[in-house]
Amino acid sequence: MKSSKTWGVLTICLVTLGCAVSEDAKSTADPVIETWRKGDQSKAISDFLATDWSSRPLFESGSPIDQRENDFAAAASQMNEAERKASLAKISQLLQPLDQVGEAVVKAGLDAFANGNREEARRHFTAVKQCGLALDREDYTTPVKVLGVKFRGLADTKIAKMESDQL
Repeated sequence: MKSSKTWGVLTICLVTLGCAVSEDAKSTADPVIETWRKGDQSKAISDFLATDWSSRPLFESGSPIDQRENDFAAAASQMNEAERKASLAKISQLLQPLDQVGEAVVKAGLDAFANGNREEARRHFTAVKQCGLALDREDYTTPVKVLGVKFRGLADTKIAKMESDQL
């Protein structure tokens, strides 16, 4: 009896929290992506640096880049090879601005290091690493995870080289 009450309370809490999150949640990465698409590179870099990459949701609900791997696999099982490739290409296309702004953040970090500002360089590289960690999650589709791995590796390499004065 106590167990069913606990499950009932837990269910009510989860439903309530779920509704609150879906109603109020703003995506984390989409504003950075949109700013980059509009051509405001400085603001996109600034927004990227200011973003809390641990915040969820990362992407707008319903967007192909927000799709979970198991959902994609289920949908892909109903597609022919050409449709699967097109779907993956669409995800990659939607990720391209985030990839570009991440690369620009790394370049800005390298510029900061070249100007003697190690703290600023570290801030840039750390932001790229945090974004990479946010993207490289088991539940995201492969293209999203690949971008996450790329960002993590890029940031780790730059930080290591910076610390050894080989940047």
